Amino acid sequence: MLPYWTTVVPYRLGRLVSRIFVNKRLKLSTRFIGVEKVPRQGPVMLVANHLKAVDSVLIGLACRRQISFLAKSEYFRENSLKGVLVSGIFRLIGQISVDRSGGKAVPALEQAVNRLGKGKVVGIHVEGTRSLDGRLYDAQRGFALIAKKSKATVVPVAEVYHGDEVAEVLFGDPIPYSEYRVWSTKHFASEVTKRIQHLSKQDLAGRVADIASKVRGALPGAK
Repeated sequence: MLPYWTTVVPYRLGRLVSRIFVNKRLKLSTRFIGVEKVPRQGPVMLVANHLKAVDSVLIGLACRRQISFLAKSEYFRENSLKGVLVSGIFRLIGQISVDRSGGKAVPALEQAVNRLGKGKVVGIHVEGTRSLDGRLYDAQRGFALIAKKSKATVVPVAEVYHGDEVAEVLFGDPIPYSEYRVWSTKHFASEVTKRIQHLSKQDLAGRVADIASKVRGALPGAK
């Protein structure tokens, strides 16, 4: 992994290119609501729903602070020219590779804790995968382990799409460590799911997504 400071300039450049891509290529009109709730300093975890591949990009455009997202390890595989390009970009902008194939997610969580320990911002799609049916699946509990170890402020985020033309990113009220430190991981996950649903108005699936279940089962303390 590249030192964090080396990712600052590529991240800012990538943010500029992403804005052009979203506006000109995807022709998406974006609305960012409540972004002022994100603390300007200190460790912050952005915990979001996941509907489209562009979700992380939109959150990055909404926030001025640099965000390190936990991204599936498939993006970091270099078995083709496209793979080399995508992997290189993700490393240059400081994203964190997470292997979701059961028992291998722990190193990514440790990297996230380390990043937060330095007062940075980490983003995670807490369902563990994209929702294919539009419903909101229960938050997997790995984020709670990261939050408690780093004592980061947790900010719920919801992405809402109105057809193919308008995308909204809504930020909820921050949850400080002093509030959640006594919560169990189960209660924490339930509360985050509830707060995201309040913002997104999605129907609840009432269960953890299949791939998220496999990851959770491999994390000590997340069951």
